[in-house]
Amino acid sequence: MVPTVDVLSLVERRKQWLLVSLSVVVVVVVVVVVVVVVLSLVERRKQWLRDEEDQRARDADAEVPAGHRLMADDERQQTLDRIQLSTCATFIHLSVATTHSSAIHD
Repeated sequence: MVPTVDVLSLVERRKQWLLVSLSVVVVVVVVVVVVVVVLSLVERRKQWLRDEEDQRARDADAEVPAGHRLMADDERQQTLDRIQLSTCATFIHLSVATTHSSAIHD
């Protein structure tokens, strides 16, 4: 006796398998699209941040006169302190030289 095969049952099972397979493919495609969009948005945000930083740097450079440069506050304060000490030393030297010169002429 030859086993009977229910053709309709086989067709129905094949149809269900194809539907499940198609559903899996659709889910995978959706996930891939979402990942690509998210990565694109992340990259675009990074580019926007770089552009903003570049613009701030250009704006800061535009505020600095030619021949000058921006300094950090601590470096600026150290420079001012050195200039003040140098100015005081020069003033003392000039005072001593002027006093010495006056003493010689008297």
